[in-house]
Amino acid sequence: MGLRGDFSRLESGQTIALQSFSVNANGRTDEPLLMGGSYRVGDYELLLHIDDYFRMKGARLPSPAFLSKVPIRVRITSADERLHLPVQFGPWSYTYYRGS
Repeated sequence: MGLRGDFSRLESGQTIALQSFSVNANGRTDEPLLMGGSYRVGDYELLLHIDDYFRMKGARLPSPAFLSKVPIRVRITSADERLHLPVQFGPWSYTYYRGS
């Protein structure tokens, strides 16, 4: 099992949980997190369980870990566009960008 995370929609100051997910051996989710009618304009958050991932891999981390649960917030401005969000991370840093 790979990195675990939670995916939510942000509406009117509320966080609405949509699903939890795990990343597969290819570094992707098995299915898109949004598709069909659920793919709509709005604000979303991925909460990545970075500390759990490295503990599962047997990495030696400080206690508490430097990075624990990392939130990434994105805004979808058009339901006609598709969003791919590559994320790279280590025990001390992370980066992400809008892919094609």
